[in-house]
Amino acid sequence: MKINATVSHRFFCIGFTARFPVFNHLSTTLEGLWTIRALGSEDRFLHSFDNLQDKHTAACYTYIATNRWFALILDIFCMLFVAMLAILSVVVAENPVTG
Repeated sequence: MKINATVSHRFFCIGFTARFPVFNHLSTTLEGLWTIRALGSEDRFLHSFDNLQDKHTAACYTYIATNRWFALILDIFCMLFVAMLAILSVVVAENPVTG
């Protein structure tokens, strides 16, 4: 459980730090939009934004996939535990232990 918390926290931090360049690039682009259009640099800024967005999306997807994987493993362990308890309760009910 602690391992997942550490890994999940690391992936969350990666996604969080990947978010700042996207917002920074977007705000600076909007502030200098007239200059960018005057110089004809739309394609360069669009390509740069796409690269930053791809990095952010990859980090977020990794975080979500890790959380879903852990939830699936946890559900499987819980299901096995409940099945084991059900089988043991049936076995004990059929063969009571007398002291």
